[in-house]
Amino acid sequence: MIPSASGSTDQTALFGGYSALVVGASGGIGREVARSLSARGAELRVHGRHAGRTEAVAAELCGCGGRATAVVCPIDPRQPIEQAVETLLGQQIPDIVVVSYGPFLEQPLYRTGAAQWRELYEANLMLPVLIGQRCLPTMVERGFGRVLVFGGSGTAQIRGYRSVAAYSAVKTALMSWVKSAAREVAGGNVGVTALCPGYVDTEYLDDAARARYARRLPEGRLWTPRQVASAAVAVLDPRSALFNGAVIAVDGATVG
Repeated sequence: MIPSASGSTDQTALFGGYSALVVGASGGIGREVARSLSARGAELRVHGRHAGRTEAVAAELCGCGGRATAVVCPIDPRQPIEQAVETLLGQQIPDIVVVSYGPFLEQPLYRTGAAQWRELYEANLMLPVLIGQRCLPTMVERGFGRVLVFGGSGTAQIRGYRSVAAYSAVKTALMSWVKSAAREVAGGNVGVTALCPGYVDTEYLDDAARARYARRLPEGRLWTPRQVASAAVAVLDPRSALFNGAVIAVDGATVG
């Protein structure tokens, strides 16, 4: 659905009339993005791997006056990734797709086996790419669409990091895909964008990791999922595809 881009400054209706799918919405950054989109009028499909957590997010959004349904779908590396894509998208292509799911691996290169490479490749690269390939033709035909994916800390450019070679490699490949896909859809109100957050404080970090990452930052504290979600709202703004093709480091210039 394509509501009129009236230029209204009413942020509570910014995404009114639009449908959105958030992959990886049961926690962390994805949950905050889902909350932000719902608060601004979008109708949500929220994905998670675990029924209880995913349904709780959908119920929370509905309890706040939004419209949301839960999509429970394990991303199983033993199953064809195409099956997960079909389950996630359902029968209708959404107007907005946010893929915030992507497993992280911190491990020396010489200890990273082929199975781990494949799992990272499938979940961090093939999942968002195949979702994009399914959605973008319909978005172009409609004259509107947004696809937002997430890179890792410092993957907005080609860099090397100790102990995260596999993760960084597939995330950097995803950033290249964003640039190429954006070129293919350029010219209309369709946008493909990536955000590369810095060190973000989510429930997936243990206390030791929080302390280790915080020591690397000048302010001594991690970024919050809500701060990253505010950047997501900006690049998903339906009034302009200004950010099409952008790969944006959201790290306060503290990573790299």
